[in-house]
Amino acid sequence: MILDYVSKRLGYNDIVTTERYYLALIPEKKHQQDADALNLLNSI
Repeated sequence: MILDYVSKRLGYNDIVTTERYYLALIPEKKHQQDADALNLLNSI
């Protein structure tokens, strides 16, 4: 996952920090994560 890679390269201990600051720069990734979350909720 690209966010894992970016997070490690920037030296963050937690991917949440990367998501908070950089996810807005990757809008297609945010849309995919939203879709994944909805799919997960629908499968419950």
